[in-house]
Amino acid sequence: MSAPNNQAPTKYAVALFSVFQALDVFGPLDILNLLSKSFPLELVILADTLEPVVAQGPAVQWVRQARWVTDGNIWTSSGISAGLDMMYAFIADQHGERVAADLANASEYVRNTDPSVDPFA
Repeated sequence: MSAPNNQAPTKYAVALFSVFQALDVFGPLDILNLLSKSFPLELVILADTLEPVVAQGPAVQWVRQARWVTDGNIWTSSGISAGLDMMYAFIADQHGERVAADLANASEYVRNTDPSVDPFA
């Protein structure tokens, strides 16, 4: 069980790209929104334009069997529900497993905690 990180980030931004998948953005943002009830956070959405950004399934080349990948302070997921699992793993890393488990339970979400196992790959 991981311990809370006293240096956990408090500012988060989600970058929107053209034809993004809505759950990729709003699922993790909702988790952070729940977290913000206990930890003060700043949440922003970024885009390279002020024009509307279209949400639909983009053509992506997936890396098989990688639900999410952590490279230093960069966390990326394979998409849709994997982004939710990645966000809960990130919260566990930064705030402790108990906080991540409590948020998942509040969201009625059953987590996949192994980043190397993607049942949808």
